Amino acid sequence: MSGHVTYAVVGLGSAGSFALRSLARAGHSVVGIEAGGVANDRSAVGGDTRLYRRLYLEGPEYHDLLERALELWGDANRTSPDSFVQCGALSIVEAASEAADTLSRYGERFGIPYRRLDGDELRREYPQHLCGPSEIGFLDLSGGFVRTDVVVRQAVEDARTAGAEVVEEQVLSVESTEAGAQVVTAAGTWQVEKVVVAAGARSGMLLEAVRRHTEPRRLLMTWFQAQEPVAYAPRSFPVFTRETGDHHMYGAPALDGRHVKVSGIVSHQPLEFEAGGYDYGQGPKQEELRTCEAAVAASFAGLHPVPVRSAVYPDLYSADRGFILDWADRHTRIFAATGFSGKGFKMCCALGEHAAQVLSGEAARLPAFALSRFDR
Repeated sequence: MSGHVTYAVVGLGSAGSFALRSLARAGHSVVGIEAGGVANDRSAVGGDTRLYRRLYLEGPEYHDLLERALELWGDANRTSPDSFVQCGALSIVEAASEAADTLSRYGERFGIPYRRLDGDELRREYPQHLCGPSEIGFLDLSGGFVRTDVVVRQAVEDARTAGAEVVEEQVLSVESTEAGAQVVTAAGTWQVEKVVVAAGARSGMLLEAVRRHTEPRRLLMTWFQAQEPVAYAPRSFPVFTRETGDHHMYGAPALDGRHVKVSGIVSHQPLEFEAGGYDYGQGPKQEELRTCEAAVAASFAGLHPVPVRSAVYPDLYSADRGFILDWADRHTRIFAATGFSGKGFKMCCALGEHAAQVLSGEAARLPAFALSRFDR
C-alpha cells in the first residue's frame, strides 16, 4: 500500500499511537504504520500495566511531561473506564540516601501531594513488603497504573475516528530530502511532508542518528500468585518501586484478583532481533527466573515465589538513559520519538502529543532530549 499524505507515524505503540491521534484530531492528513498489529505483545506495550509516578526520582526535566500526562490519562478514563487507576505509588528507599532527599526536594519544588512514611509506618501500613529498619516510603497520592494495551488501542481507534489511515506493514526505510520524506514499506512507498519515527526498540534500524546512541534491551516482567488476594488488590497495594540495598524492583497490584506483577529484578540485558528485524526470543532464561524467585521470597509476605507468568519485552535505551525527542535528519523532516529507556510509558500520551506538535510546528523541541547532547 502507498500514497500521499501530509504526515506519517511509524510505530503505533506507546508514543506513536498518541502522536497519530493528536495529528488526526488537529485535522491533518496522516497515516499510521505498524508492523506487528496495534497493542501487540512483542513491543513495549506488552505486560498489561505500567506505573505512573508523579513524584519522580529521575529528574525535574520530566515534570512538564508528567503533568500533561496526568491530564491526558484522566481524559482516557472517561473513554475507557479504569484504564488509569490511581491507587497511589509507593517509593521505598533508604532513609539516609540521596534518593530520599531527591524525592523530598521534588515534592516540595513542584507541590506534589505525598506522604512520607517512616519505617514503622511503612511496615504497619504495607506489611506486604518485608522492609528493613533503614527503609522508608514516599506515597505519591496521584500515582497509579496505566493499562497499556487498552490506552494504545483506544488512541488508535480515536485517530481512525478523526480521519487517520492505519496500515499494518513493516517499514523498510525512512529517508528525507529538502522537499519531504518517504517511508518505504514491503507493500509500497508513502510520500509525506514529515514523519514521526516511534518504533521503540526497532527505531535504530531505521535511523542511523538514533542507532549510534542507543541499544535495544530486554525487559523481563514476572507475575506471582498472591496467597491472600485482598492484600494485593489495588485498594490495598499501591504500585511501587524499591531501590534499597539488594532490592531493585517495581510492581503493580493484581488486576485479575490473584496475580501480582513484580518486575525489574534482573538487569536489562542487550536484546538481539532475529533476521528480518522483528522477532526476538521472548522467553526468560532459567537463571533469571531463579533470581526473581529468590528476590520475591526475601521481599514479600504472601506471594508464592515461583512466577506464574513471565515474558521479555523490548525497549530502546539511550546512552544516558534520557529520552530522544529530536529531528534525526538535516532536513528536519524525520522526528525521532524513542529511546525511552524503560521509563517512557507513564508519560507516553504527552510524548506523542509533543511529537505531533513539533511535527506540525505548534511546539519547539525540548533541548533536554536533543540528540546533540551525545556529541558534547
